Amino acid sequence: MHVTCHPERAAVVGNSLGLGPASDEVVGIPDSLSCGPAAPVRDLTAWCAEREAWWRSSDGAPGEDLPENHYPGLLETCERALAAPELTLWLEPGANYQLLAGWLAELLLARGADVRVDLVQVERDALLTPTRLGRGRPRKRASLSDLERLAEVWRVWCAPTPDPILEYIANPARPALSRAALRTLLDHYPRSQDGLNHWEWRCLHALRDHSPVVARAICDTLIRPDGDGCEEIGDLWLLGRLRRLGAARLRFPLLEFGSTSVPRIGFGTARLTDAGESVIAGTADAITLNGIEDRVGGVTLKSPGGPVWRRSESGLERTDR
Repeated sequence: MHVTCHPERAAVVGNSLGLGPASDEVVGIPDSLSCGPAAPVRDLTAWCAEREAWWRSSDGAPGEDLPENHYPGLLETCERALAAPELTLWLEPGANYQLLAGWLAELLLARGADVRVDLVQVERDALLTPTRLGRGRPRKRASLSDLERLAEVWRVWCAPTPDPILEYIANPARPALSRAALRTLLDHYPRSQDGLNHWEWRCLHALRDHSPVVARAICDTLIRPDGDGCEEIGDLWLLGRLRRLGAARLRFPLLEFGSTSVPRIGFGTARLTDAGESVIAGTADAITLNGIEDRVGGVTLKSPGGPVWRRSESGLERTDR
């Protein structure tokens, strides 16, 4: 069984292997593990239900009651992969892939599963063709110690404080790809300058400078600055972040959403409020204005009433206000 991130990636891998885009021999785990809260997988059924509930909360219009099966298939796909006697895990350098490898290794170790796991590291599976498969590194059989090393990536992401992830990133003995991937996840923390995370800051600028259409601003944010593909954080996660910034319950919402007949904010418009303009201008701070209650991996950010870690040039800085 071949495993990678996301069903659309699985189709690419299937085509590249000559198996076709809908092969039963290739599965894409329908989740972006770098997005939202992370927790150890003690019960796979409960864990998948919590992930699907979180994704539903990031989609739709405020007050819309999305059906329970709006994001179906996570548990079934995971069980299908775990039932295979042999797994080939196709990995890119990005955080979602490194977290997937760690998450899968943690599951296999916890279950004591007698599964043979091969690892194939490629530059980017979206660019794979049958003639380019040779650009991937040779397939490597994962030993028990390899699985433990992979699982450590998932464990530090699930830790209740950022200390383990910072120690991992700073340790030159850890794999360079995993360290680089985890370093990108620090951008999910609010910035020291304005209380927005990196992606919120980019998306608010796109709304103001490029297009008031939310879907267009999200696309502009996802396109890599070098034009080479898209960022891996995902459109639904960004949509959920914008909904939070424009929530009516906030004392000073940073966004105001326009009316739309389509029951998804992503297809409507939004404009920055005066508070939003002040925040991206650097003259106001989003957390000072509205507080924060958020999760980055396993870390809870809460203000007032709890610790907040902010992204700075040196890494992360803790504040208790």
